[in-house]
Amino acid sequence: LLRSLLFLSLATLPAPEADQDKALAATAEEIEKRFAASKRDDSIGEALVEKARIAMDKSRAGGEGADRERLRAAALVSVVIPRYIEIMEGFDK
Repeated sequence: LLRSLLFLSLATLPAPEADQDKALAATAEEIEKRFAASKRDDSIGEALVEKARIAMDKSRAGGEGADRERLRAAALVSVVIPRYIEIMEGFDK
C-alpha cells in the first residue's frame, strides 16, 4: 500500500521548489521526534524517514536528478509517512 502510494504521489504531485528544502527537513525532523517518543515499533516509518533524508541529500547535491529527489522526499514526508501514521494509529484503537 505504502509503495503504491509513493509511486502514485511521484506521478501526480508537482515537484516542490528548491526553497522548500528547509521545510521538508523540518517536517522529517518532527516525524522522527514523533517516532522516537512512540511506544510501538515504528521501524518502517523510521526507514521511510531515512529514505526521505537520503532523497533530500541527493537533491541538495544538485545535478539533473535534484528535482526528482526533492519530489521523492516531499512525497514521503507529506503523503506516505502521514498515511503510515494513520494506519498505525488505527491499530491502537
